[in-house]
Amino acid sequence: MTLSELSEHMWPLPPKNQVSEPAERPFCRVLSSQDDHDRATEPLEAVLERHNIRNWEWLLIGDGSGSRRVNACGWSCVVCERGTNRREAFGGAMTHGTSMIGEIMPYLQALDWIAEYEEKRRTRPVPRRRGGPRVHILTDSAACVSRGNRPGVEAESHPVLWQALDGFRHRGMEITWHHIPRRSVGCNIYTDHYGRALRILLDTYRPAGPTFHGQDKESFRDVHAWNP
Repeated sequence: MTLSELSEHMWPLPPKNQVSEPAERPFCRVLSSQDDHDRATEPLEAVLERHNIRNWEWLLIGDGSGSRRVNACGWSCVVCERGTNRREAFGGAMTHGTSMIGEIMPYLQALDWIAEYEEKRRTRPVPRRRGGPRVHILTDSAACVSRGNRPGVEAESHPVLWQALDGFRHRGMEITWHHIPRRSVGCNIYTDHYGRALRILLDTYRPAGPTFHGQDKESFRDVHAWNP
């Protein structure tokens, strides 16, 4: 598969009559170089070997997109389960969030899903695991790795979110964070663009609705116009 074919396969362009230009742009040209193509097609086993990951049940690879609190942020995470070859892509966005929130949220969202999945696993007729699930996280955020591998240490930014992440350890998860260079893993490229696309879609979204008290749509979006 060629570079352009793989890029189109990962992020096919939506019909032009359905998506505005600002929202369409993030889906274009995801794989911008031959190196991106090589990372995207690298087997997962090779990624694990490069990062010396041998004992694991779950692998999380994510990324965030954001700037300042006054702007929107987005994120995405690819979750891989060992043994079943199951993969899930998570993503989200919020109207006000820093870049650091964008880096934290992929794993808060994914770990919450894993916790519920593992809880249900106990009631299914499948082999029981000894101890909690071993989770490895690959991220290009050095700050996340530094704090993530020091549970209980007061975080300089967003300490409440880190307390929530520490809570998964209290539920028995063994979590190890690994730092990777940006765009050095295919799934990191995927989540980089997915998270950015979700941020831009939210940031540029304008609800289309009826006029409010005969006013224009700008008034419809003005929260002061509701329950004045």
